[in-house]
Parts: sequence; C-alpha cells; structure tokens
Amino acid sequence: MVPNNTIRKRTDAGAIMLVIFGLVAGLRAEEITLLRPNQPPGATRTLSFPSGQCTGNLYLEPDSGPGWDPEHVTLSVIWEYLAAAQGDVLVPEDRNVQLFVSLAISPRESVKLRARKPLSHRLTVADRVRKDPKDLSGLSELDPNDLFRLSISSAMYRRTGTYPRIFEPIGHLTGLRVLSLADTGVTDKGLEHLGSLCSLRALELRESSITSRGLAVLKDLPALEYLDLHTGVTDAGLKHVGEHPNLRWLRIRTGNIWGPGLAELANMPRLERLCIWGTSPISDRHIKYMEGLTQLKSLSLWGGTCSRLTNASLASIGKLKNLEELHFIAAGPRFTPAGAAHLRSLKNLRKVAFSFMWGTPDGDEVVRHLAALPNLESIEGIRYVSAEGMKTLTTLRNLKCLHVGLKDRRQGYYGPTGVSYLASLRSLEELHFEGGYDALSDADLVSLEPLSRLRDLLISGQNVTDRGLASIGKLKQLESLHLGCPVTPSGLNQLNRLSNLQYLTVKARGNTGVTDPGDELMLDLSGLKKMKDMNLSGLPLQDSDLAFLKCLPLLENLMIQPDSLTGAALRHLRALPELNRLFVSGLSSCTGEDIAHLNSLPKLRSLTLIGDITNSTLASLTGPLSLESV
Repeated sequence: MVPNNTIRKRTDAGAIMLVIFGLVAGLRAEEITLLRPNQPPGATRTLSFPSGQCTGNLYLEPDSGPGWDPEHVTLSVIWEYLAAAQGDVLVPEDRNVQLFVSLAISPRESVKLRARKPLSHRLTVADRVRKDPKDLSGLSELDPNDLFRLSISSAMYRRTGTYPRIFEPIGHLTGLRVLSLADTGVTDKGLEHLGSLCSLRALELRESSITSRGLAVLKDLPALEYLDLHTGVTDAGLKHVGEHPNLRWLRIRTGNIWGPGLAELANMPRLERLCIWGTSPISDRHIKYMEGLTQLKSLSLWGGTCSRLTNASLASIGKLKNLEELHFIAAGPRFTPAGAAHLRSLKNLRKVAFSFMWGTPDGDEVVRHLAALPNLESIEGIRYVSAEGMKTLTTLRNLKCLHVGLKDRRQGYYGPTGVSYLASLRSLEELHFEGGYDALSDADLVSLEPLSRLRDLLISGQNVTDRGLASIGKLKQLESLHLGCPVTPSGLNQLNRLSNLQYLTVKARGNTGVTDPGDELMLDLSGLKKMKDMNLSGLPLQDSDLAFLKCLPLLENLMIQPDSLTGAALRHLRALPELNRLFVSGLSSCTGEDIAHLNSLPKLRSLTLIGDITNSTLASLTGPLSLESV
C-alpha cells in the first residue's frame, strides 16, 4: 500500500512535459503564422520509422495552433498525442505533425544523473518502459516534408560533446518549420547540419556546447523568424544574431552578455518581440545598450535578471518609441513609482505588466503616470491602489484588461475600495483582483454587474461569500472564473447561468467557517455545458457532489482536491468523452471496481490519484489506450 502518495508510472518523456507545462495563449493574427497543409479532411499519409526501435512519439498540432505565447516569447509543448514513432504510422494529411525524440544517455551519464538527480533518473531512465534511441537514424526514411516540428532532447542536463554526425539525418528534412534542441549535447560542428533547413521558421536552442561560432549557421536559415537562445550566448554571439534580416521574435537567456551585443540587435529591421530572461542579473548598462532598438513593439524582462534594474532602465525603455507592450515577469527590480513617469513618452503603449514589483504602497502614483497613455488597453501588476487610483483608471476608456491589488488596512487604509468606479469601464474584458485580501466584499461585486463584456474574472478575498456569487452569476459573457474566497458548494450553484464559462478554478479558502451544517444541497454545475477546465479545491465535497460532471461533455481537464472522497466518487467520471487530464486527491476506500470506471475514458492521457491505493487496486486500470502518465 502507498498511503497519501502519488502513484506514477512514466512511459515516455513527452508525458513528463505534459504534466509540467500548462496551456498558453494563442497567437495574434498579425504575428508569426505557420500554415497548415491544404488537404481534404479525412485523408491520411504514412510516416515510416524503424520497426525494431521506437524513435519517439508523434503529436498533432491542436486546433488552436502551434501555441505561441507572445508575452513570454515561447512556444507551447502541448500538442495532441497520436502514436509511438515505430514502424509505419498513419497520420492525418490535413494536420501538422511533431516528432518528439529523447536520445538515450550513456551508462556513464546515467550514473552521473543518478548521483545528482535521483528522482529525475528514476522518472526519465530507470522507470522507462521503452528504450530511447541512441541516435537519429530513425529519421532517415522520412520524406523532407513529413514533419512540421521536431523536438530532440535527452535526460542529461547540460549534456555536452555529442558526436556531430548524430545530427546529420536532420539535414534532409528541408520542409521542417520548427526545430527544438534541448540538452542533446550538440556542438558547433553538429549545428552545421541545420544549414539545409531552408523552410525553418522557428529554432529553439537550449544547449551548453554551442559557442558564438556555432551561431554562424543562422545565416543559412533565411526563413527563420523565431529564435530562442538558451546557450550562454555572449556579445560575439549576438553579433551573428543581429545580422539576420528576418528574425521577428527573439528570446535570450542571460549569463555571459556584457552589453554591446544587445546594441547589435538594432540592425534587425523586422525584430518585433524581445524577451531577456534568466537568473543572472543584468544592469541599467545593458538596458542602455538597447536604446537603439526603436523597431521593437514588445519587450519582456523576466525573472531574477531584473533584480538590479533601477529607474534609469525605465528611462532607457522610454526611448523605444514604437513599443506597444512592456512586460516584467516574476521580476523584482528596484523601481520606484516615480520611475513610471519615464513611460509617459511611449504613446503607442497598449499593454504594460509590472508583476506586482512596486515595493512601496504608492500604487495611486503609478496609476497617475499611466493615465497619460490614452492607448493603454491592458494594465497588470499594480498594487496598493485606493479609491483615488481606481477613479483615475476610469480615464482610460480603451482599457480591456486590469490586474490590480487593492489597498487595505494592512497599509493603514480604511477607505472605500473604489471598485464601483469600474462600472463605467464598459470595455473591460478581463479583471483580476490580486492582493488586498480583506478589502473586496460582496457589495463590490454588485457594482461589477454592468460589465457586460467581462470574459475573465479573478476574485480573491476573505470577505467574499456566497452572496457575491449571485452577482458573478449575472456576468453572462464570462469564459474564465477564478475564485479564492470562502464559498460553499450550494453557493457555487448560482454560477449555472454562466453558459459561456469554459475555465473554472475554486480555491475555497476558509469555507469551514461559513458552511451551513444544515445545507444539504449538492454541488450542481450541470448548466456549464461549455466547461473545458475545472479545478475545485478546499470544498467540503461528498461523493454525490460529483454527479453533475456527466453533464459536461466538453470537459478536458479536471482537478478535484476536496477534504475527502471515497473511491466510489470515480464512477461519476466515466462518461467524460473529452477528458484529457485528471487529478483527484483525498481518496479513501478505493477498490479495483472504482478504478475500473476510468478505463472508459477514451482520451485520458495524464492521471494523478492521491490517497490510499494498493498495487492490486491499481492493477484494475487496464486502459485507456491513450494513457501516457499515471
């Protein structure tokens, strides 16, 4: 028996990535477009791989596209699993195909990995059912246009010195559009085999064996528009990057850049989006070298790399006259509210995200500076805003997205929230209240009822109760709702009128204090017919409360973290034809018959069950055939 533990069985590296990464936003129409094959639906073609060795796993591009994330300047790894790449495999003619290959590591590398990261070794090597290929010879029978995307990795972090000829089979895939190399150990010599990829549009390099000389291969990739460099790039390497005429999206991990190389990026006429990220700090000097990048439309600064930046960096950013988006992600720079004044010159700025980085309770001052930017459509990460600041925000008539932290008594503020002012912003589509945990109340939610265009709402606060849910239930256009407040199952039933809701997260903090013991109403969200992603946490659920799930035919992802459930609750999950990922915790008294209900889920790929589950009980899980991760 494995009490209170997660039972996992890994069958491939792709499954591991599936569990770790979430969905990302789709790409705007004016950004990079990677077209699908123009073929009649229903037609198929055959991809040929060696019959005696699995080369990897095949995936299909989802209907939403390849998964561009403009803010982080990244590509999603979440595609639809199709089959193992072994023997002849039929694939749809009208769908883009990705092959994910995990290269086998040597016995010496295996010993080193086991010593350094025993859990990683167990998941990616020891517990693997299939053996990984030692090389890429499995690509040799593919036609040049068979693959849209190729991702190659290994379990060995910062692998180095792989024999260059291993990468030679990539060279004949001249129709390849996206290539990702991560910890493969490719060297400068190995990169030379990419020079024939004349159709390549996106390249991700997360390697530690590549030097500045290796980046010279970029000149042989004329179609390249997206580049992700996690290579310890230097100023000399950035000179090669700056000579590329067609790059539009660029993502760089910091570490070995002094600064002059960043100025080389001004030579790239089509560069629109730049993300600089990492844990190695950059300084105001680095940002000053970027003042000539006036072609930029979007700048993202991500992580610990920003920790030493001061208002001087904001002054340099203020010179990027064409900037439309500015994102600080998980960042903690040394800016003061007065520094926001430098952004007033960015008259084209539409989006700004600060990641709640202001260390002083002066959010109203930041708002006053931003109010000088009439084209602003999105503001994220402003903290400590009082009623005065909320009133100022209403001057931004184009505002569609607002993420704000309310000022409360912890900052010595006992005045009104000012949420009622937002009722005049009829253009609002996304509204997140973050922080100010005791500021928001049910009365504030009443004032949001006129926001008829609101599609995304996040509410967090200990003073929001079931009464506030009645107001939320009137926002008929809501597609995404996140609740972090003491609500009850019966109170949630008021959301049934939200017929457009697709994403629901409930973290019922402190609900035990407000639950009515006499309330016998079951949880019933059967009216949410478009629901795709549901996360219910902290609710006092009983097995019968899950009966409504059979009425949600489009549900793809389900996470349930109640106080306790018995295995009998799993019977309510058997009629979910689209369920892809399932996470249930707090299970007790789980039998093989209970587990067997999950065998009827045709699309289940990732399953996590936490509770008292014996090995003999788990043996009843004989399907579904699509299951990759348990």
